[in-house]
Amino acid sequence: MYYSLFKDLKLSESNLRPFEFPPIGFNGALVWPFGMITLPVRAGSVTHDMEFVMVDVSSPYNAIVGSIWLHEMKAIASTYHQVV
Repeated sequence: MYYSLFKDLKLSESNLRPFEFPPIGFNGALVWPFGMITLPVRAGSVTHDMEFVMVDVSSPYNAIVGSIWLHEMKAIASTYHQVV
């Protein structure tokens, strides 16, 4: 999750849990995450609590989800239609 979304959702930094893994690489640069947060995510009629790592970098996206999210949400990614 990117910091801009974190601010837009009006979440408090006190809700973040420590994230104690090595830095995450973006565009060849290392980024230290601010922490982790668990939030409910709804897609269609399915809702699951998902963990997000919060970072403060520029991005055209709000959040990046992976194959675990796709599996838990029973979603299918369509690159042709550019939707999930």
